[in-house]
Amino acid sequence: MNKKSRTLLISVISFVVLIVVASVAYNALRENAPSVAFTP
Repeated sequence: MNKKSRTLLISVISFVVLIVVASVAYNALRENAPSVAFTP
């Protein structure tokens, strides 16, 4: 039980960190790149 809950906690934390990193990278990319590149 303890090991399972710890694994679940680690997976949730890594998932949140991944979302934060992806959001920061997306915002930086959107600010640096021209908006014309994202429109077809």
